[in-house]
Amino acid sequence: FDNVFIKHENTYPDGTTDDNLIGEWLFDDGPNAPDNYTYDTSGKNNDGQAYSAPWVTENTSWAYRDNAYFSTGYALQFDNTASSYVDMGNSGSYDMENEISLEAWFYWEDDIADSCIFNKYDYVGSTERYGYALKTITNPPYGDQVGLELGAGALGYGDAWSYPELENGKWHHVVGTWSMADNTIR
Repeated sequence: FDNVFIKHENTYPDGTTDDNLIGEWLFDDGPNAPDNYTYDTSGKNNDGQAYSAPWVTENTSWAYRDNAYFSTGYALQFDNTASSYVDMGNSGSYDMENEISLEAWFYWEDDIADSCIFNKYDYVGSTERYGYALKTITNPPYGDQVGLELGAGALGYGDAWSYPELENGKWHHVVGTWSMADNTIR
């Protein structure tokens, strides 16, 4: 991943924003970041700590990725295991309100399946879930996809997935949104 954003409201057509950007992680802090931290540049101090996700540069294993721009030359590389992640805490600012948008840039390798890009899920029992996740899945017959899942406990669950499938060996920019006004996931 090179960056992840989360916000509750929209950016306006003239490019101005409101105060609802609740997190922006560029994942370009590099190996000199104390305690492997990645800093929230939104000003909301929702900093994260990387675990089993090494910093890589364009000059190492990422050299063949000529279609990507790294502001500092660094990005995080995840190995698709439960121990490879960034813990961004459990801030109440991550809770869904009337709208939510999740945005990320990620490099897809076809040996990666069913991975969360960002999630805030709470499970109650084996069937009820509350929260959201921007994630990738392998979904035959449609192939590798990225989508947004939402859970509202006993009220139900919804999701929306990309089509066509993700292309192997390429960077992807994704945005998942939900609005209570029309109860639509995009």
